Amino acid sequence: MSGYWIQHRLCYGHFLYVDHFIVSGAERSKGIGQCMWQALERIADERGCEHIALDTFVTNSLAQRFWMNQGCSIVGLHFGKPLACRPVNGCMK
Repeated sequence: MSGYWIQHRLCYGHFLYVDHFIVSGAERSKGIGQCMWQALERIADERGCEHIALDTFVTNSLAQRFWMNQGCSIVGLHFGKPLACRPVNGCMK
């Protein structure tokens, strides 16, 4: 299963963002991920995208190896900070 968004950003131009890319553990190493990736590349090309972007956890070395095998490279770091539910301008989030 995979989802994607088509977006535009100054750093990428028109691009496809891969949001969730999941292959069942039992189905890994059968070429399914590569087929899914090729389908996303075709979609990006058909939509006139200049780039494909995605995030993965720094602890997920298997995913990092997969992405590098697909021709991707590490181009930045994604930072995050969990926030506790708290009042914002007098309203709850």
